[in-house]
Amino acid sequence: MADILEWTTTEAVRGALGVTDNEVPDSFLLHQNMHLQLEHDLDSWFPLRGDLDDGDDADIKTLRGLRLYSMWFCAALTADMWLAFPQRISDGKADLRRFTALDFEELSLRAAAKRDAYRNALDPNPPETNLIPHVAGAAPSYDPVTNTES
Repeated sequence: MADILEWTTTEAVRGALGVTDNEVPDSFLLHQNMHLQLEHDLDSWFPLRGDLDDGDDADIKTLRGLRLYSMWFCAALTADMWLAFPQRISDGKADLRRFTALDFEELSLRAAAKRDAYRNALDPNPPETNLIPHVAGAAPSYDPVTNTES
């Protein structure tokens, strides 16, 4: 088990994904520079995390959320690397085979959804999302098919 910054561990990331250290070893996770990716991400939206005090009751809840966010952030990164999950592991005696119906894309989406849920809970100013920017900016009296004003 190795730390990924001070917020999570490789063991927690594997636990979130339901894999073992034989399947996804620490060396694999650490060589992906997850600590840099996590730090870069946190710097973009939570730069004051170093000011949190683990003795302050209000900060304890934030620290817990930050640890959970970090775990799911790294789990989502790992889940996106589908080839990291061997389908079969064998040492000659024991043999492990993954379920054939395991949907790695679904696993990745679920990990990202957990990550996003914890970020939304932590981020006091979440980015606004405009799902339909082109429609929102269109004039309602203009018909783009006939290129006429009504």
